Amino acid sequence: MRIKEKTETSLIEKITKSVPDPFIIFFVLLAIVALASAVLAGMGVGATNPGTGEEVFVVNLLSVDYIGSFIANMGGTFINFAPMLTVPICALGIGVATHSGFLGNTLKLAGDSIKSKWILTFIIAVIGCNGNLAGDVAMFIFPILAALLFYGVGRNPIAGILLALASTSLGFCTCFITASGELILIGFTEKAAQVLDPSFTANALMNWYFLAISVFFVAAILTVLCIKVVEPRLNRQGIATDTSAFEIGENEGAFLTDNERKGIKNACIALLVFVVIVVVLALPRMPLGATAEKPFSQSYFFKAVAALISMLFFVTGFAYGKTVGTIKTFNDASKMMAQGIADLGPFFVISFAASMFVKVFTDSQLASVLAIKGGEWLASTGLPTIVMLIVLMLFTALINVFFNSATAKWALFSMIFVPMLMMNGIGPAAIHSAYRIADGMTNAMTPLAPCVIVALTYCAKFDKKFTMGKLFKELAPLTLGGGVLFMLWFVVWSLLGIPYGPGFYFNV
Repeated sequence: MRIKEKTETSLIEKITKSVPDPFIIFFVLLAIVALASAVLAGMGVGATNPGTGEEVFVVNLLSVDYIGSFIANMGGTFINFAPMLTVPICALGIGVATHSGFLGNTLKLAGDSIKSKWILTFIIAVIGCNGNLAGDVAMFIFPILAALLFYGVGRNPIAGILLALASTSLGFCTCFITASGELILIGFTEKAAQVLDPSFTANALMNWYFLAISVFFVAAILTVLCIKVVEPRLNRQGIATDTSAFEIGENEGAFLTDNERKGIKNACIALLVFVVIVVVLALPRMPLGATAEKPFSQSYFFKAVAALISMLFFVTGFAYGKTVGTIKTFNDASKMMAQGIADLGPFFVISFAASMFVKVFTDSQLASVLAIKGGEWLASTGLPTIVMLIVLMLFTALINVFFNSATAKWALFSMIFVPMLMMNGIGPAAIHSAYRIADGMTNAMTPLAPCVIVALTYCAKFDKKFTMGKLFKELAPLTLGGGVLFMLWFVVWSLLGIPYGPGFYFNV
């Protein structure tokens, strides 16, 4: 059995080692998409959008006009790439928190306060599952914080990155409080259900029972998989086991000095003051609060999350640094911010290539045509109801590798599958929940996901030889293995007839 495992591992290693640099991967994929778009556009390949009734055709990316437009707008494409709008801003504040010594020593203190690695891992997973309250920002920022926490207690930091990435992606639908992104998807479900039942009304609590309780289930399975599978595998392979070159604070000893503890105390006071200010700014009719025209869920608060996170880390890091002496003047803080941006060098390089590929893949309309055609085929199979629901989940997980936007996919899929499955007796809440689970399974298992680019940059801080192939290989037990168990949990919940939310059941 051990020999077989070694052989399989060697095969996977050979495959992952053969994967070229991500920068090259994205431009090779760009070339393939461009050629495919020219051929398929010439054949007139297209599909009808079930939501709008409009025809969607593959666009030829090798046309003279498109090539000129693409080259002229490369700068804008790069700057407007999703992670570029959040990660560099957060890096300014995190740079101060990290290089002042605050972040590393605070996480070390937190880790030392929780003696059980099981409890610590579970808490990280629970926080990650609720990360969607901050939107996509959680996927970009939480992995490095988890890595530093693991590092501070002597555990493999890349295991922390993988755990955080899995919990924020697989657990993207789970949450104690319904997130604003979930409300958008519920709106699509309601519209699709009204095609068959005009009287149907969805609400923010439509699947709240299931998703809130699932936080604990997903966190539990990720905890077990991380401790029993992922972490031992990383350590056996020698991945990120030597992190002596990585700096998390001035004090590398086992205990914090009295001055460092005083610095953390002052940072906590600064944090409290900052939170009070933000709460005041988020009150109704205040700059970040609700207005007469917009509810709080649509306020500037949620658009300002990245900036607020950066400010939070800056304020706490600055207060700590002034106390312990790592920051004497504002110039010191400025240098730390510059170092925070410098640490992102590989991220900028990979993001440039990724942004170009995402741009051409989106413009080609290949993802939309593929999703619509696949949905139509699935609807025509005539499978039994519960089997159809499971197939829908597997199909969604597969399509998500190529078409990573949850909102865009559901805008297409909801108009196909919600009415169809309702005709077979399945309630909209069950269909909606199934889609959300499947979407999370492969959220981080595709190079199209911006969070993967960010996570790969973080992993390289701890192991310079860590590749995208290794990232997917080591992440698979958490996202795919955990995803299968999440699907089974959903099936059991549905078969037992437990409501997904107040008044919403499996059957119509």
